[in-house]
Amino acid sequence: MLFYAFLAVLILAIGLYVYYLLKEKIDEKKSETSPPPFSMHKSVLDKSELEFYKELIKYVDLAHVILLKVSLNDLFYTTITFGEVREDALKKIANEHADFLICDKQTLKPIYAISLDHSIHLIRNRLKKGKYIDRAYKAAGLKLIRIKIKNEYTAQDFYDLPTVEEAEIPAEELNPLEN
Repeated sequence: MLFYAFLAVLILAIGLYVYYLLKEKIDEKKSETSPPPFSMHKSVLDKSELEFYKELIKYVDLAHVILLKVSLNDLFYTTITFGEVREDALKKIANEHADFLICDKQTLKPIYAISLDHSIHLIRNRLKKGKYIDRAYKAAGLKLIRIKIKNEYTAQDFYDLPTVEEAEIPAEELNPLEN
């Protein structure tokens, strides 16, 4: 009797094993044939960012171009070539971007960046990260302009945008270790 119980359990175990192997293959084929779970946003900018952009294009001259949501990993590189310090620095700017990057139209050299600060930027951890990001911009020699996000913008919001000459950070201010 014990033998038959053992045999039944063994057959059940083999059956379950075969079932899970087949199920795994079926699930794998489904994932290969079904589309990934993505859809496209209506715009790369949210409503407030789009309103800002519509006004910004009126103030950026023809010699410059506005790039949107440029990853800081694409914008900056570390001056440290290896090690934990390098990895830590890269992690701190991972998933961060410049909302608007004003560049020379011919060379695409960055002139200055604009960050629209949402209410999320007021959270303490975000403030700490924001200060590091500010220091990264300064160390790289790129002026960052922070603007509080609004539902609409007026001409006054753009009068203080720097010219190319005003956006340049003097060399003596570039040392990130002093801050």
